Parts: sequence; structure tokens; C-alpha cells
Amino acid sequence: MDTSLQQPARVLALLGLMAIVVLSVVPGSLRPHTAFFPMAEHFVAYAGVAGALAVAAPQRQALPLIILALAILSGGLELAQAFIPGRSCDLFGFGGSSLGAVAGALAVRGAMGLRLSLFRRGHI
Repeated sequence: MDTSLQQPARVLALLGLMAIVVLSVVPGSLRPHTAFFPMAEHFVAYAGVAGALAVAAPQRQALPLIILALAILSGGLELAQAFIPGRSCDLFGFGGSSLGAVAGALAVRGAMGLRLSLFRRGHI
């Protein structure tokens, strides 16, 4: 693993986590909206953070912990939204977030493994 990527990935993951938390707890009238449907927004946000965390913590045993931690975060934020004006607790939001965490972590880890394999074979 290229350790020069770990520190920038940590910073990116932290910024992404902060954005997810802040945007999840603001009242609905203050939340920015994109052209995507909400489940896609959740998927992309959590996939990006999971991917950054997969680079920041390349140990094999870290992957399930990354996915589990992001799923727990998503569930907690969805529950908190039940008490925020203009927001609602949504199972689809939780599902989109959790699937995004799985997809992002696995995609990045797979790409890292492929890169390492090609490097060892002398193709990179």
C-alpha cells in the first residue's frame, strides 16, 4: 500500500464525515438539495467516505469495521432526523447509506488489490 495516500485519505474521510453529520442534522428547509433522489445522495456520500476510509486504514480487518461503523452512523442519524423539523426518519435513507458504505469500501479495496497485483507482476 502506498502510505503517501493514507494521510490525505484520512483528511478527506474526516471532512466527508463532518459534511454527512452536519447535512443530516440541519432542518429540512436549510438542507441543500441536488438533482439526485435522496437515496442516491446517501449512497454517493457514504461510498465516498467508505472509500477514503478504506485507503486510510488499509488493514484487511478494518474493512468490516468501516462498513459497520458507517451503517451505525447512518442509522443513528436517521433516527435523529425524526426529531428535526422538516426531516423524517427514513428506512430508504439508511439502506442507501449502508449500501453506499459497502460499495465504496469494497470498490476501493478491490482497486487497491488489483493495483498491488499488477505492481507485483511488473505491469505498473
